[in-house]
Amino acid sequence: MGESIRMLSVSDTGPPSPDGTTNRDGEAPVVGTAVTTAGIPREAIALAAAGHDAVVMGERGPSLRSFRSGEPAEQLAAQSLGPVVVRRHRDGEESTEPFP
Repeated sequence: MGESIRMLSVSDTGPPSPDGTTNRDGEAPVVGTAVTTAGIPREAIALAAAGHDAVVMGERGPSLRSFRSGEPAEQLAAQSLGPVVVRRHRDGEESTEPFP
């Protein structure tokens, strides 16, 4: 059975950004299925992750909400049955996420 990647883009502030659909070099990744949805990201990701082996998320910029409630990746890891991998920003690398 072949390996496949399913990419999910979730936005809670309007239409999802196309930024997550390209690699750092500007090339489109090889993705078996791409899904775009709106809603509360943690809930939408948890629902979509059911039945998959792992979740890989990008790090978000700091916000008052994450300071008060915790990082979305940590919240997802707490309710997930599988591994949650967080891609952290390198030193000097800026987040593309807004600071709500």
